[in-house]
Amino acid sequence: EIVTWKSKDGLEIEGILVKPPDWQPATKYPLLLDIHGGPHGRRANTLTTGNLPPQLWAARGWLVFQPNFRGSSAYGHEFGIASRGDIGGKDYEDILAGVDFLIARGGVDAERMAVMGGSYGGYMTNLIIGQTTRFKAAVSSFGIFNLITDFSNSQFPSWETDYLKQFYWENLPLYLERSPFKNVAKITTPVLILHGDEDPNTFISNSKELYRALRALGRTVKFVRFPREGHGFEEPNHRIEEFRQMAAWLDRYVLDDAGRARVVNETVRKDGWELRVAGVSTPESYAGVKAAGRFVEVELLLRATLPVEERLSLLVFDTSGSEVSLVAPDRTLYPVGIAAESLGQRLLVKSSAQVVALVPDRDGNHSALAVAVVFDASLGAREFTLRLKDFPPVKIELPIERKE
Repeated sequence: EIVTWKSKDGLEIEGILVKPPDWQPATKYPLLLDIHGGPHGRRANTLTTGNLPPQLWAARGWLVFQPNFRGSSAYGHEFGIASRGDIGGKDYEDILAGVDFLIARGGVDAERMAVMGGSYGGYMTNLIIGQTTRFKAAVSSFGIFNLITDFSNSQFPSWETDYLKQFYWENLPLYLERSPFKNVAKITTPVLILHGDEDPNTFISNSKELYRALRALGRTVKFVRFPREGHGFEEPNHRIEEFRQMAAWLDRYVLDDAGRARVVNETVRKDGWELRVAGVSTPESYAGVKAAGRFVEVELLLRATLPVEERLSLLVFDTSGSEVSLVAPDRTLYPVGIAAESLGQRLLVKSSAQVVALVPDRDGNHSALAVAVVFDASLGAREFTLRLKDFPPVKIELPIERKE
């Protein structure tokens, strides 16, 4: 979808909004702010292959917002040079005004937003997280942290003088004001930094400075360096690793925020794995076996979403050692067994200890795994919280029992 909004000074700005495939207008989705480079680049309403396409993130449940702020190409000469002498100024306002517009329009979960960008998009990401805490995670890819450092090391030193109009010794206050390092002590957003070791454009010293400062401040930060890579990542294995690192970071700090319980049929992601509670039922019996209270059968779907080598195992015990449990208001329930089909009957496979595992094949691929875990709950109990390993909790509410 092409969206337009008014910036702080009234200038109309355009951008692209890519929606999840199952998008529903009444649902609020997490927002991923994806900032292009340049700044004389742009995002087009097309399927591209140069960067990680927005459709990749939309397929994982994100609304992907790509603003074409002032200074972007394809909107005429005046618009294209509008940020010269003012990088990190009105273009910054254009971007955040677009975020505010989308939130006000509806459909955005303002408590689950992330920002990312490469090159100038990385610079803008670094700048944004030093001035607002509204984004729960950030991915800064080969971006500028210190404009003086960048001028002194880049193979394109004219970039700073083109966009700031002066050398740093002629206008030091401007270089300091527009450098993200100025507000580094204000950064509290978890930051993933990606950079190529051989980048001749935006020297890796920028990311080194950002990383060292955040470590010294005790902030949440991770720095991934790619050998042999320049300004961007080209090697196939590095492209896969780029996506894996980004997806795991965004999953951990935004999609799988432990403070927010999930609901039935909502996808829960954690460290490359995906969990969905596909259904909840209350069978009267299993092949004649009745519950002491009433059975609660929880159908779980597990699959790998990233290239992971290890298997995912789930310990199903009838004691506190179990990695899956159902928490009721008055007590914690442990599984009494696993439901299975045999000869047309629904059976309850009971054991004091069972192990369910999702194992990669010889090619490293995982198939999805479905398992139905059964609990014996008290009559009248309706509200539970499912806990499975270190996945975020899932809220389960049973229907009101009808009296015969």
